[in-house]
Amino acid sequence: GPASGAQLEYRSVDYPGATATEVFAVNDLRQYVGAEREADGSHYALLDQGAGFQRLDLTALGTHQSWAYSINSRTDVCDTFIDADGQQHGYVHHADGSIETIDFPGGNNTQGYGVNDRGTVIGVYDDGSGVSHAFARVKGRFMDIDIPGGISTTPLSVNDSNEIVGQFEKNAGTTGYGFVRDAAGHVTLHQAPGSLPESTFFISANNR
Repeated sequence: GPASGAQLEYRSVDYPGATATEVFAVNDLRQYVGAEREADGSHYALLDQGAGFQRLDLTALGTHQSWAYSINSRTDVCDTFIDADGQQHGYVHHADGSIETIDFPGGNNTQGYGVNDRGTVIGVYDDGSGVSHAFARVKGRFMDIDIPGGISTTPLSVNDSNEIVGQFEKNAGTTGYGFVRDAAGHVTLHQAPGSLPESTFFISANNR
């Protein structure tokens, strides 16, 4: 909770005409990303660079739906879009307007979940059997980062030291563990003190 006596300020954010608006991330420049949902159920990625939420221009991707989960301090935005065939792809939208499509080699339904200031991208993809796997793209090279001994690894945030945090499930029907993976690939698992077994996960990590 907040420090005793701390005064917190907040404001509501709603995209005009949307049935729902979500805010997912903020960078060091106080720029925000998120998504809005239309009445027909379609989602569109949003970016606020100080003048209010605007739809992120992803027309070059031919996308029908999109989200924006992560933004780094270079105003690179990372997330997922759905193409006309219903397939998911990750993307990075750069500050200059250029766009990279992120697809794990040989995989299907790639989803981008995070990008740091070094350009490292994290996310998940499906193999040929439809099983989900975690990946990181570091210096342009894709690698599988599944944690051994479990049924699911979901990386949700990466900081500028290439430390990755997320959710690791060992057993079906549980939330699992929060994990921290350092830049060398070493992993530690965590449970919140006093919590039920396998009921913890990590959503975000900053540079400290």
